[in-house]
Amino acid sequence: MQKQFSIILLLILTLWAIPLQAQTDADTCESEFLGDTLHEYANEIADATYEQILTLTDEINTLIDNYITTCSGSVDNNETEDTFNIKTTGRVNIRSCSDASCDLVMTSSAGQVFAVVGEDGDWYEIEIGNGETAFIASWLTEPGPDELINIYEGYVDDAMTCGTQATVGRSTSSGIDIAIAGSGRNEVIVDIYRPNTNNPETVWRQYDKTFVDTGDPYIHQVYRSSYWPLGTYQISLERGGIQRLLAFNLQETGETTIYVFCE
Repeated sequence: MQKQFSIILLLILTLWAIPLQAQTDADTCESEFLGDTLHEYANEIADATYEQILTLTDEINTLIDNYITTCSGSVDNNETEDTFNIKTTGRVNIRSCSDASCDLVMTSSAGQVFAVVGEDGDWYEIEIGNGETAFIASWLTEPGPDELINIYEGYVDDAMTCGTQATVGRSTSSGIDIAIAGSGRNEVIVDIYRPNTNNPETVWRQYDKTFVDTGDPYIHQVYRSSYWPLGTYQISLERGGIQRLLAFNLQETGETTIYVFCE
């Protein structure tokens, strides 16, 4: 399993290192199409044998070659809308329109992160999932992290050439640890913030280990805390003067390993 996720992150890094180009084909040149295709491959690789992984790797390389050949030019302006993230200062009512008299859609948890897609006076229009939006009073929020990511699907930062993805093992208890791999593993600093906290969790120990199936080295970063509630966490990646603060929603109870792979 450890090997499969190393391969997934490496392949995603390879693809997203290619500059995004304009659409000459309405489907294959859209970033959404590429993301969905990568997600499908990630699901297949997670349960694949070594021989199947080799076949899937060839298919992904073909996808990359076709992308380079088919797409040319610059990014479609329709995909470059400015968005930013906000974090709630407490439990906040989220409504169907930009007024306190509008219907209640949901109530946020304290410290929950949302992506802002528009503004109406003192209200933010935010994404609430499933392609739907709603409104939140701006004075009940504060600036959020650089990005809100789905850590289970995987995330790649081109500038840092680092990627991250989480897996959850079957367990009745909850825990989080971090595995930092790749040639740049000693160059990146990784911190994690629990929900509604401003200071990173103290690292208890770091161990130099190797993946059993590949022999590749990694740093196993562990924490003393046993309190890991479900909610919105933040993970900080710092490398070469670049820092990213990423938010993600911890959705499942179990032993969670966050893999960080840096080239």
